[in-house]
Amino acid sequence: MAQSNGGIRHSFGLIFPVSDPDRFLVWLSMAAYGLAALYGIVRLLRRKPGTRTVTYPLIFVGFLLQTAGLYLRGMQYGACPLGNTFEVVQFIVWSTTFLFLVIGPVFQVHLLGTATAALVTATGLISLLVPNWDYPHTSTLFGGDPLIEFHAAVSIFSYGIFGLLSTVAILYLIQYNALERKWRSRIFALLPSIVKLDNLARRLLSAGILVLTLAFLSGLMVWFDEAWEALHWKLLTVAILWLGYGVVWIMRLRQRFSPHRAAICFLTLYLFALFSLWPVSRSHDSKDQESPPSTEHLTPPTSK
Repeated sequence: MAQSNGGIRHSFGLIFPVSDPDRFLVWLSMAAYGLAALYGIVRLLRRKPGTRTVTYPLIFVGFLLQTAGLYLRGMQYGACPLGNTFEVVQFIVWSTTFLFLVIGPVFQVHLLGTATAALVTATGLISLLVPNWDYPHTSTLFGGDPLIEFHAAVSIFSYGIFGLLSTVAILYLIQYNALERKWRSRIFALLPSIVKLDNLARRLLSAGILVLTLAFLSGLMVWFDEAWEALHWKLLTVAILWLGYGVVWIMRLRQRFSPHRAAICFLTLYLFALFSLWPVSRSHDSKDQESPPSTEHLTPPTSK
């Protein structure tokens, strides 16, 4: 019974940290993202256009808080924090938010900020509410190899691009169905046009494939050196995503794929990318559990 209560207290401490500044900052960032999403949704339900003077600053504040939290986490290990499922998911959320902050003011797509805030809030909260995802590291991240760290960081950053692409795809599918079924509501009039969404999706797809190509090439270099035991599944996942997004890109260039079908493919591939993180993280976890515990405290003292 005492062990059960101790486990509950440990899980509660992981979810709602008091003395863990990095997780606390991440919680604050999710609160800021959630407020931005809630504001946009309320404005939409009231059939009023959202204003960027509220949504964008809230997302920017959340981004700064999340950056600080991930920075503190990285300082603990002396490397980019990508050692467990929690850190990987948070880095994807961070990348998606960063891209929105960069391209949002340029393209000025209505409700993109609200949709992005809702996506990163939901994804980030799931990673925070599952204590087992944030297991401690017992081995050096990436073996201290900068090429492996570059491959991991670029791969996850490409997932952030595809995360924003999936957000655009969701907005496109909503607007497409509204037009096809002739739904008459002022809410759909506030959504961005499918032409603007398709143009943005094309640019994000090209950028994502470029970054994913860098991840794939760097992964091949690491694989040839046999420097990372957990790379086999990861490299296979990157190759599948690279081929999948590449096929959609080529078919769109040749006008063989409609924007509607491409949007469905974007969502499917992104879900595959997220689910593919679990085996990689489990391989890290198994490797950590197989490492022998330290026996320093069992060494008998030397006689003087």
